[in-house]
Amino acid sequence: MENECILWDGSIEHGGYAVRYDHRVSRSAIRISREILSERLGRALTAKEHACHVCDVPVCVNPDHLFLGNAKANQRDKTAKGRHHNQQKTHCKNGHEFSVENVRLYAGAARKFRVCRACERERSRVKHGL
Repeated sequence: MENECILWDGSIEHGGYAVRYDHRVSRSAIRISREILSERLGRALTAKEHACHVCDVPVCVNPDHLFLGNAKANQRDKTAKGRHHNQQKTHCKNGHEFSVENVRLYAGAARKFRVCRACERERSRVKHGL
C-alpha cells in the first residue's frame, strides 16, 4: 500500500480492535471508522453498510485504509485472506482432528462449512443405539 498503517496506541478490546473511552463510555474503532468513512463520502452510512479495512490490521486507524462494504462482502474478504476464525481451527469441539479423511465439506446456498466425520459417526451410533 502507498501509505502505511497508523497504529492505535490506546486501549485494545479482547478481539484485538482499538477502543476509545469518552467519559467512561467505550467507542470501538469500528464505529469511529464508520464516522470517518461517512465524512469522506459526505453522507451517513446505512445500517447495512460497513467500513472495512484494506490492510486487515485491527488496530489500524488510517482513514485511507477504509472502503465501503457490507457484512457479506466483509466475511468473503476475511475468508479469502484466511482470517476467518473457523479457518484457524485444527480440531472439532470434541477434539477430533480436521484432516482430509475426517472432514466432510458442505457448500450450501448461504455458506460453506465443514463437518467432523467422527462426530457424525458417534451421533449415528447413539441415534441407532449401537
